[in-house]
Amino acid sequence: MFTSVHTTELTLSHLGHAKRHGLVSRIMAARRARKELQRIADYDARLLDDVGLTRQDALDAAQKPIWDVPAHWRA
Repeated sequence: MFTSVHTTELTLSHLGHAKRHGLVSRIMAARRARKELQRIADYDARLLDDVGLTRQDALDAAQKPIWDVPAHWRA
């Protein structure tokens, strides 16, 4: 769902780069991604519509545990 959200692509791309830099970097990148998803959940209806999300999509993504990421992030 959120892999297509353009506003998080930069933050989420850090997860792939972090793989080369060790566990601490990966954890920090995951925390940045989590914070970004939580910020998106606070967007108003107009901004959510701009990125193609419903309020429920944003809230659901913000509530997922930090380790619940798409398989291609773990590869």
